Amino acid sequence: MATSHSSATSTTPSRNGNRRVTSPDTTSCTSQAPVVAPPKRRPHRIYQPAKNSLYDIFEQHSGTALFVRPICWTDLHAQLLGVKWEELPPCDTPQPTISPATPPSPGHLNPSNTIITLNNALACILLPDPMHPILTSNAVETALMTLWSKAFSEPHYLPEFHLYFGGLVYRNAVPA
Repeated sequence: MATSHSSATSTTPSRNGNRRVTSPDTTSCTSQAPVVAPPKRRPHRIYQPAKNSLYDIFEQHSGTALFVRPICWTDLHAQLLGVKWEELPPCDTPQPTISPATPPSPGHLNPSNTIITLNNALACILLPDPMHPILTSNAVETALMTLWSKAFSEPHYLPEFHLYFGGLVYRNAVPA
């Protein structure tokens, strides 16, 4: 039911020259702005994951609590991913090939401080019976900082990494 208010006043922000506040209903029908419909929502796209992809495995086992924060991988994760572990024989003593005809280079006779530091760290890592876990951890840190100084220049204590899955980001999902 349409009603007309030819002399109605209201508190809309448009003002005329007589300092009288007028309603948009007082203007003629032809000068009103057209009604704009709200934008339609796009229908949700159904995403078909690739066969045996991580997304497909999560879809197949949607009722199972696979996406919890484990400290380590569980046997269920390895089973669903089809991972098979096999133990390799230990490599206790790496042996370089030595040819008797080649004399040692000057770098072998007088190694730099970087080579000595890396050699000591690797020797500590390769000890059959480590003295203390902290010493081994420090040796690993020294070796990594020596080889990749830019990447390991700042310490990150208990870092947690983001997991990017499909179009989603799970923040701090992977503890290191």
